[in-house]
Amino acid sequence: MMARTLIAGGMLVFLAVPALALDGQLILPDGAPAAGATISLKGSPDTVRTDPEGRFHWEPDPILPCEFQVLLEGGQYAAPVRLEALPSEGPIVLKVTPVMSESVTVIATGIPESSGEVPASVTVVTGDDMRSRGARDLRSALSQVVGLDVAPGGDAGPASNVVEIWGLKEFDAYLLVVDGVPWGGAFNPAMSSLDLNDVDHIEVLRGAAPVTYGATSFVGVIEVFKRSAEDKTQSLLVSGGSYGSYAASYRMPLPQWAGVQSALSLDAGKVGYKVDRTEVERGHVLWKNSVAAGKGQFRFDVDGLWQRQDPSSPIPRVGTELTPLVPIDSNENPGGSYLNESRYALNLTYQRPAMKGTWTSLFSATQSSQEVLRGFLVDVSTVNPNAVGFRQDIPVTDLYLDSHVSFPLAKQLNLITGVDYLYGKGKVTGGDFDYFVNLNGDDPADGNDIPSQSDVEIK
Repeated sequence: MMARTLIAGGMLVFLAVPALALDGQLILPDGAPAAGATISLKGSPDTVRTDPEGRFHWEPDPILPCEFQVLLEGGQYAAPVRLEALPSEGPIVLKVTPVMSESVTVIATGIPESSGEVPASVTVVTGDDMRSRGARDLRSALSQVVGLDVAPGGDAGPASNVVEIWGLKEFDAYLLVVDGVPWGGAFNPAMSSLDLNDVDHIEVLRGAAPVTYGATSFVGVIEVFKRSAEDKTQSLLVSGGSYGSYAASYRMPLPQWAGVQSALSLDAGKVGYKVDRTEVERGHVLWKNSVAAGKGQFRFDVDGLWQRQDPSSPIPRVGTELTPLVPIDSNENPGGSYLNESRYALNLTYQRPAMKGTWTSLFSATQSSQEVLRGFLVDVSTVNPNAVGFRQDIPVTDLYLDSHVSFPLAKQLNLITGVDYLYGKGKVTGGDFDYFVNLNGDDPADGNDIPSQSDVEIK
């Protein structure tokens, strides 16, 4: 039994209530106590800290089953620990496995700093963490980042994702950056063409960053860093899955030529889905190079992506509910639908000491081309026509230039100044057409054989 004291109107009232507390110990995979770890309970704002022996005291007793989230003393996250039942006697013992690290980050200020010292909410997910967990897509890679959720799919096809940061789920509310370059340029984040092979680490900034990244980052920034040309790691990965899915990737350092260090990454794969006529096929190549130039370092990267998507269909909503007339996992697109894309990028970077600090310049040029043929139900009935389709050709050119100097003014004060320029140009040509499709998606008309009823051009 324990006594709790309530003070009201100057009177002391003593209530006897049952002891509601949970005692436990946190240990690492090697059996050592996890001292100084911060423990939180999913769904609760409260936290407790472990003592030098890894022991903790949680009050009140949580409702089972429950899930504990752990941030270790060194800044690493551990995999969530689920507690289904309490032991018959004695404290509980929770074994945790580190999976993510919060160490050095550049996403908040543009210069390397400890993530525990930057005035922003930042999480760093290392490539080793991802590979140890078998994470090959953004949803699984960032599944344990607090304040962020990733839903697969979206308007850009099954290869895309819709990111939610701090409760806001909008495809254009955040900025996606790859090796310092906005991925998607002056337009929306190009999630469908993001490749997570050969990742060194991913940094996630939660919260607006308009000073560093502009107005398109008003809810957060996700920045992906690939392994450098100096990294001599060689790796081969082959995998397979359901619905005809497979993947293969190979990374190798290349022989040095004319003082240039190089590395080549190749990957290809296919993802099948339970949804009828839905899959993604892609091939990707990344060639990274680095060479000493004067007092600095010059880097140039060449990136190429070829991707074919067979899109799925959303289930129409009638009133406030999804209609039961359209089966789950059916596909009402016209036959032969596709979301195809090719993307080529060249990145040039030069970095050298300057003004007792560092001068960094980056130039990137990207050319992408999308070909689209798809359609949607507009009338949940057997009336002919009951759907609208469209075809599009979308070439896009992106140019990006960033040049800045950072140098220290005091022990913990740095000044960063420079210029940043982003240019984007796109064009859409195509047309739309009406067609009929069965509500279960069977035997659709081939969209390639249906002529456009109107022509559209947008510049």
